[in-house]
Amino acid sequence: MTTSPTLVSYREALSRLTVNPRDTEAMKICAAALLCAGQPQVASVYLQLLGDKAVEVPASWCLDTSNPEMLSTPEPQDSKSDLVRLANIAMLTRNGNVLEIGCGTGKLSAMLSAFGNEVYGVALQPIDADLARFRFYELGLTCGHFRASTLHELSCLPDSDSSFDFVVLVDLLQKIPNPEDVLREAARVVKPGGLVIISVPNAYCKPLPDQVRLFTRHSLFDLVSRTMDGSFAWIDTENPISLSAAIQVDKATATYNSPDPNLYLTPWPVPEIEKPLVSIIVPTYNRAHLLPRSIESLLAQTYRPIEIIVVDDGSTDNTREVVEPYLNRIQYVGQENSGCPTARNTGILRSKGKYILFFDDDDISLPRLLEVEVRQLESSGAAFCHGSAVVVDDDFRISRVHVARNVSRNDLLEYEFLVGNVFFGGTGLISRAALDKVGLYDTRLIRAQDYDMWMRLLARFEAVSVDYLGQIYFFHQGQRGSADDRFSASNILNKTREYEKIIFRKLYNEIPLEAVFPDIEKYGSPIVRIEALLRRAQSLNMRGLEDLAKRDIEVAGRLAEGLRLALSPKAQAAIDYLTREVPKWPSPQAALSACRALKKVVDAGMDEFAAYGNASEFTAGN
Repeated sequence: MTTSPTLVSYREALSRLTVNPRDTEAMKICAAALLCAGQPQVASVYLQLLGDKAVEVPASWCLDTSNPEMLSTPEPQDSKSDLVRLANIAMLTRNGNVLEIGCGTGKLSAMLSAFGNEVYGVALQPIDADLARFRFYELGLTCGHFRASTLHELSCLPDSDSSFDFVVLVDLLQKIPNPEDVLREAARVVKPGGLVIISVPNAYCKPLPDQVRLFTRHSLFDLVSRTMDGSFAWIDTENPISLSAAIQVDKATATYNSPDPNLYLTPWPVPEIEKPLVSIIVPTYNRAHLLPRSIESLLAQTYRPIEIIVVDDGSTDNTREVVEPYLNRIQYVGQENSGCPTARNTGILRSKGKYILFFDDDDISLPRLLEVEVRQLESSGAAFCHGSAVVVDDDFRISRVHVARNVSRNDLLEYEFLVGNVFFGGTGLISRAALDKVGLYDTRLIRAQDYDMWMRLLARFEAVSVDYLGQIYFFHQGQRGSADDRFSASNILNKTREYEKIIFRKLYNEIPLEAVFPDIEKYGSPIVRIEALLRRAQSLNMRGLEDLAKRDIEVAGRLAEGLRLALSPKAQAAIDYLTREVPKWPSPQAALSACRALKKVVDAGMDEFAAYGNASEFTAGN
């Protein structure tokens, strides 16, 4: 594209695309703006739609990097408290039309969509509208509709009266000079009895640079009371950084208008994929009071086709009775009580799907879990996929948001082996072909059977993660385990450690050290192998397997003889840990032997440079 007198702004180009999604010149302008702003991935969607039509970035845009149209709005930090705040807001919405005013780049919009909502976002910068669209495009979703606006336009929204079930304003009111007008517009476009949800920074925390006003509980309540009628309730009250509230709006009219999609950019078309059968296996034991909630959430999946197999592991309550109404839509299998892994194996043998999801009988699946994750597996060819989850107690209070880690298979295996399980089982979609190769669940593991399965899969196959909420995970106070091994919630950690001993003793013999630490083969240096041995010894010792840890330490000591070592910070941390913990072993003889081997490694250490192989390159990379 060449610069011409007819060139319009990025914002104007988006307005033209709202009216005519096939406007070629407007698409060229948007692609050029995104390339100039350093967003080639987002620009590539426009370029695909344009085909072979050339795009040239206007020189004026290249020079003016401070152009506000190309600067994105800062989003809430991924801190634990901010993630909990956003999740609390998203959980107030369900299966409705949501208007998010000031949507930024779509982080909260994606959370809102996870709860089955159709999301309409108003971005204050044109680039934010495209970044939000791209977030949904990457997830394979077409339920996000966005448009670019300005602060002064928020006082008179083009949407019709009573168009939305929910209106959300997060980190917006403190930035605008006329919050009363915006709140009145929010009350106008929300349906009778709908929710307006607000969140602003707390005035008692450090003000942000773009704030034009501060809010306290009193001033926010006063503002809302002056501008809309309805019942007011504080939410996320334990967050000291923000003030969040929900207002159920009272309106005289009972009419309800559907949102007008013509006011928003058309969602980018996502590539078609095959839609294979997914088998969902739900083991259950004496959870008749919770099981229907889980079944209902699975039946509400937006993805089809699915088969749901409930495996009753010898329940003594009225489980059979509560599943009766669902038998025309699910399969029910009864068996003698044998524990969760045996029930899962029963489900596997009954299943017919290309992909398998194992779901707990006390959790809630969010509606678009399979819609997003099947696409990830079909497009990537990976063996399994995992997503994010909200962790709540029995009263739906959120304790944390688990974010799926976006790392490679080898990184995941190393992390799982050394630190602990990073997957939430209810978001783990697994290829049936991969399950057939690694085998069924280990029936000895009444606890931590997922952990064992993930590592067996990671040792052989690729995994993909998707930062998208797929599950509400309940950490409740009820009893767990099989009939022969029941334990309380307070004893979960001890019981998990007990079963982890079985897992890690097995994996020590079955998964080679090189599979956990691929840098051993990459660098070919004994120093790298020594580091891997020490770090695995640390992991084994943490799980009470002193005999296996002793073996690794002794091998590391023998390898260190005659070498000069430049150890990475990770290896040094492992040495510090082992030096502190090994003397506490119950067997003085084993502890003495391990300490002697550790001393050989320490004595071979150097502060700066390695004299052997390319270990300095490895150290620099760590």
